[in-house]
Amino acid sequence: MDGQHRKSVNGKLLSKTCECLHCDDGTYTCNHFNHPPLREAKAYWKTPDGIRRRIRGLAQDFTYKSVNGAAKLYGAVNRAVWLYWLTVGDDRVCPICTKAAMGGRNGFYKPQWFTPQMPAHMLCRCQWVLYFDSG
Repeated sequence: MDGQHRKSVNGKLLSKTCECLHCDDGTYTCNHFNHPPLREAKAYWKTPDGIRRRIRGLAQDFTYKSVNGAAKLYGAVNRAVWLYWLTVGDDRVCPICTKAAMGGRNGFYKPQWFTPQMPAHMLCRCQWVLYFDSG
């Protein structure tokens, strides 16, 4: 890492580059609000730190797609009654995930319904929770 560290304000960690709570590790620019100029963004993603961050994001995205896809398939095969969209519940949950968690029937979806894609975006931390009939 090249020296940009997170700072804390009122107990919340903020990114040095953008001052928002949506940066995952505080060593890079924000993905949500303060996009850097295009020239800077292109240059950043060619640096070793940018390449490492992209690879880490892709690995997490692939893992979450595999796990959540398997959970949906397991629920459909084993007659799950409901799928529930579970967010982490902290102050960094994005509007996309908040909307999906409110969709269906307050976040509950039938396994045979069309459901939102999970992960909803890069570095998404949501997951499916399966509910089965107790009888």
